[in-house]
Amino acid sequence: MFSKIKTNKKTVLDVLDTLENIIGVSMFFMMIMFLVFNVCSWWFAKKRFGQLEEAVTACLVWISYINMGSHYRRKQHIRVDFLLTKFSLRNQKIADIINDIFTFIIGMVVFYFGSKLMLRSRNKYTGVLKICYLWIDLGLVIGFGNLLFNIIYRYLPHKKTKVVKILKEE
Repeated sequence: MFSKIKTNKKTVLDVLDTLENIIGVSMFFMMIMFLVFNVCSWWFAKKRFGQLEEAVTACLVWISYINMGSHYRRKQHIRVDFLLTKFSLRNQKIADIINDIFTFIIGMVVFYFGSKLMLRSRNKYTGVLKICYLWIDLGLVIGFGNLLFNIIYRYLPHKKTKVVKILKEE
């Protein structure tokens, strides 16, 4: 029984990626289905549904933020690569560290105020579907929490950090 567990090693990042993909794909699928139904109802019956528009907005919030951390870890976020390639390797690493520091600070601010917003909005509901805004804002908090986790995980001692690599090159 334990041999199966040992051979099927999954890191924390693999589990997070799987969860992010499941949530992101299911929200994306629901958003597309709601949009198609709403567009078709407008096209054929000249009637739009406010419930579907609210559900699409909630799904879009979750899709926008849920995979932010994994994209940052894989370097799939917006970067200024054409400038970084002009730098030496050492300066590129320093620029990455500075980028991580600024992203971490901004992420902490958004995570803190997003958490406060989420907790305050537990008594506030959307107009038509009466979805609690806590569940919509939770996507923002999870997304930025994931981003912060991935920035911290990059510099944990289980890997050689960029700072150590820079110091060894000198």
